[in-house]
Amino acid sequence: MIGRPARDYTRWEIRPIESSIVRFNLVCIESSGSLLWSGLSWPIVQELERAWKGYGLKGAALIYPFRKATESESQTEVPGPALYRATDARLILNVLARTRGQVLIAGATLRLEEPFLERHLATDDPRIVALARSSGVRKERI
Repeated sequence: MIGRPARDYTRWEIRPIESSIVRFNLVCIESSGSLLWSGLSWPIVQELERAWKGYGLKGAALIYPFRKATESESQTEVPGPALYRATDARLILNVLARTRGQVLIAGATLRLEEPFLERHLATDDPRIVALARSSGVRKERI
């Protein structure tokens, strides 16, 4: 009958294309013991700019809001991708401060205001995953 609600619920999820995901947030910095900072001074901004240029990233990358799945949400039989937490403070701050919406733009200026830095983001873009893995990550359970 048309217009009648379905009685069965369907669970679905969007799976990453790549085999690894890297997440970025300020908790990653605080728990890694690297570059803990109190306020963003000009030398830190210069260091972030210098580091960003050294990464050599061109173009843009898709970045997604990140939230760990709850116990009931993670009942899938298909093995998921490997999850890593970035630990390099310069990379984390650059990703947080240069992502606009859900796009990390290589040429974006740093935005160091709280709404940008307080986000929890992740990506499966192979360039960013490789960059994070080469600069420091910790493996996590999904």
